[in-house]
Amino acid sequence: MELSKRLILACLLLAFWAGTSPVRAQEPVPSAGIHDLKASFKQDVLKVSYTVEGAFTPAVQERLVSASTIRFVHRIRVLHRRPLFFGGRVLAERNIETSVRYDNLTRQYALTKIVDGAPVESTTTESEQEMRRFMTEIEDFDVAGAAQLAGEERVTLQVRAEYEETWLLFLFPYTYKAQREKDVSLVR
Repeated sequence: MELSKRLILACLLLAFWAGTSPVRAQEPVPSAGIHDLKASFKQDVLKVSYTVEGAFTPAVQERLVSASTIRFVHRIRVLHRRPLFFGGRVLAERNIETSVRYDNLTRQYALTKIVDGAPVESTTTESEQEMRRFMTEIEDFDVAGAAQLAGEERVTLQVRAEYEETWLLFLFPYTYKAQREKDVSLVR
């Protein structure tokens, strides 16, 4: 009798598991990418420029229209790679947080940029193109100075843009991101 109850319970669990499909409604296709990544070492300062394309997914646009604050975090790291080792020594790291909030009454986007925890820019615009540029483009951003790069001839630049926070299966927080690396020569 005990065996038949276990068998019935196992069959019910199997039927329940097979009948449920994975929850995909909140899992957007991670289609963003880092494009036009450029690094230059001028006047003893390493500068970086790039664009994040594809970060404004339908879920992000929906949250924006509903007057939620949208936040993109750009993390830029300069590494000294060591042969035969994973990772590398971090020479410099910078974080840029851009955020936008749409006001339905005034039809304006409130934009904020925070670099390494300090607010550096706050503005408003009515242009969706200008808002997207503000959120996704980084131009000639100072990453590291000569003191941080002293003695280095070649470094690796890592860029990561975190652009959407969601919940996988309604249980696990997850942030979608776009990443890219580039080797940079510091020799003139």
